[in-house]
Order: sequence, then structure tokens, then C-alpha cells
Amino acid sequence: MPTTAADRPNLLAKKPGDIVLLIIGLLALMLGAGQGPTWLTILGVLFLIGGVVVLAMKVSRRNDADLR
Repeated sequence: MPTTAADRPNLLAKKPGDIVLLIIGLLALMLGAGQGPTWLTILGVLFLIGGVVVLAMKVSRRNDADLR
């Protein structure tokens, strides 16, 4: 059983890294949707989905550890 946060495996870096991923995805989505190239819109959607999934995995892992 881990006693500190350093004993846990990290998915990316920390939560600020996930927030940056979400912000980059949102910016790319807005730029692509406003008369930008289609690839930029798709990239923005992928970054947004990735950021939400990783953040949700971290929250669920933290909550799962509290239940044990």
C-alpha cells in the first residue's frame, strides 16, 4: 500500500498538465472551427477528449484508493 504520492504511478505529469492539455484542445478547436483547417478542429477535439479522459482516470483512481 503506498504511503506517499511518490509511490503511486503517474499517468502524465500532474493535474496542471491535464488542464494545459484541455486548454490547448479548446484553443485548437476554436481556431479550427472559426474558418480554420479541418485538421486543427480534429486535433482540438482529440486533445479535449484526451485531457478529459486522463483527468477522469486520475480522479477515479484517487477516489478508488480512498474507499480501500
